[in-house]
Amino acid sequence: MIKLVLENINVDIEKQWVVIYGKNLLNLNKLLDVLCGKTKIVNGIYCFEGRNTADFTAREMSYFRKSQAININDNHFLLEEYSVGKNLQMQLKYSGIYPTKIKRIIDRTLSEMEITELKDKLVSELTTIQRLQVMLAKAMVVEPKLICGLAPFVYLNEDEIRAFIQLVRKIIDGGTRVIMVTENRSELQYGDGKIIIDNNII
Repeated sequence: MIKLVLENINVDIEKQWVVIYGKNLLNLNKLLDVLCGKTKIVNGIYCFEGRNTADFTAREMSYFRKSQAININDNHFLLEEYSVGKNLQMQLKYSGIYPTKIKRIIDRTLSEMEITELKDKLVSELTTIQRLQVMLAKAMVVEPKLICGLAPFVYLNEDEIRAFIQLVRKIIDGGTRVIMVTENRSELQYGDGKIIIDNNII
C-alpha cells in the first residue's frame, strides 16, 4: 500500500491501477516526482509498502529511484536517437544490472510485452501506441514495484486504448502497481481506482 500525506492531500492507495485527477498539470508532474523518489518530501509523509521514504538511506533512495519506482514520463526517459533495444539496455545499466544478464533480460521483456519486432527500431520512428508500449517495456525491464506516468488515453483511438489497457493489465497481474495522473476528468474511467485532488498544492 502507498500512503501519501501532503498539503491538501491525504490518500491511501491500495488498488493496483489508480488514476489521479487534478486541475494543475505542473502539480501533477510534481506528484509524479514525489511518487518516484525524484523529489523528497520535506513536510509530509510518503509511505511505500509500510516504510516511510523519509527514513530511506541515500543508498536505499537511489535504488528506489532507479529500480523500484519508475516515471515513464520523466524528462528524456525515451532517447529518440537510440533503438528500442538500446533504450532498454541503458535502463538496465543505470539500474546496476550485471552486464552478462542484459541481453537475456531485454529479449525476455520484449517478448512478454509482445513487441519483439520493435527491438531494432529507432524510438523516433515509433507510432504513439508503440511509444507507450516501449515506455512500459523500458520500465518493466528492471521489474519495478511501481510505474507512474501521465494517462495517455486522450491521444489514442479505441483499438489503441484496448491494446494499452491489455498491456497494463498484464503488468499489474504480475504484481507491479500502476499510477497515472491526468488533468482530463474523462480519464478517471480507466483503472481500478480513482483519486480526485482538486485545488491541490504540492
